[in-house]
Amino acid sequence: MVFEMFVNVEINIDPDDPATVSQYAQVMRTVREKADLVSDSQRIKYTIETFTKGIHDARTYLNTLQQLRIKSGLIDHIGIEPLMMEALEKIEKDIKKPLLRSDKKNMATLMAEFDKINAKLGIRKEDLPKIKQELEFEIAKSELTELKKECVEAMETQLKREEFQDEEMPDVRKQDIRNFL
Repeated sequence: MVFEMFVNVEINIDPDDPATVSQYAQVMRTVREKADLVSDSQRIKYTIETFTKGIHDARTYLNTLQQLRIKSGLIDHIGIEPLMMEALEKIEKDIKKPLLRSDKKNMATLMAEFDKINAKLGIRKEDLPKIKQELEFEIAKSELTELKKECVEAMETQLKREEFQDEEMPDVRKQDIRNFL
C-alpha cells in the first residue's frame, strides 16, 4: 500500500498556517507520485487537450478554454481573457477572416500579442513553475479547510453523545491526517 511509507508523517490540520499547508501539499504530491496519479496541473492540461481536440479556429478554442475555466471554478483574477479576445479580434480584422489554429504565420502573430499582454501584466514564462506551485498550495489549503470542517463536525457529533459529555474536545490542528485518508 502506498501510505505505508508515511507511517511516521504527522500532519496538522490548520489551513491558516502556511507551513502546515506546504507540508500537506508536499506529502500529497509525494503520494500522487508514488501512486502514479496525475497532479492538478497535469489534470488541467489533459482536460484542455481533451476538450479542445479537433477545434480548428482560435475563437472557438479560446471560448472553450473560458468555459472550462468557469466549470472548474477557476477565476480570471487579472482579466486576461478579454485581452486575449481583443488580440484575436485584432488579428482576425487584419487577415479579414477567422483565424485557424493551423495558420502558423498568423497564430505566431497571435502568440506574440499574447506575449505582449503577459509582459504588460507582469507574467513571464519563467514564472510558470511558481504559478503551478501556488496552484498546488491553494488546492492543498482548500483540502485542509475541508478536512478541518469534517473533523470539527465529527467531533461535535461525538460530543453530543452522552458517553462523551465529560471529555474535552481535542484540538483539530493536532489531529493526524492519516486517520482521515
